[in-house]
Amino acid sequence: VAYKTTTLENGKERKDVTMGYSAKTNNDVLYATAVPVPVPMPEDPAERDVNGSPWSVQEPSEMTPSLISQLTQQGFTKGLAMAVRENALVFPLRVWIIDNSGSMNNVDGNRIIETSNSSQLRIVNCTRWEEIRECVNYHVQMSWLINAPTIFRLLNPAARIPNQEFSVARNGSNPSEASEARSLLSRVSPGGVTPLTQ
Repeated sequence: VAYKTTTLENGKERKDVTMGYSAKTNNDVLYATAVPVPVPMPEDPAERDVNGSPWSVQEPSEMTPSLISQLTQQGFTKGLAMAVRENALVFPLRVWIIDNSGSMNNVDGNRIIETSNSSQLRIVNCTRWEEIRECVNYHVQMSWLINAPTIFRLLNPAARIPNQEFSVARNGSNPSEASEARSLLSRVSPGGVTPLTQ
């Protein structure tokens, strides 16, 4: 800190203060100005996967007539199918946190299943884990279908899933990626606590 006293034309004294920046006065009111100094930004760790490899985030698939047809067979309108791609453009990376704690063994979930008449659906009771697994499997397939990079991360360690996560459409579309992800998830058994505070 440095002080400098200056006598103004009107006979008043002015004190200038310097604290690593320049100090000025305006009508005998002391104020300071800061000079921004560029600082290099550290690399964002989210730009790398758990193995330290850089993410390759590419543009989602074009909405071809074939892709629109696949989505409309699932009940999407053409406009909603186009909105799926727009959403993938706005959010180039999606991250799912999947609760695989012991409480997911509770039987208070619901699954939607097709009946023998494919236009009719039925809701059946199931464990929470069966419900979330069905939901995740759907989004694994959707992410693969539209080539939208997605990370699926488990809350608790699972013996068959290294680093507690797997991904879809990470480096382009791999034909077997969705089935491999679904197979991985089918071998996970819920257990442990819900470590939300760690």
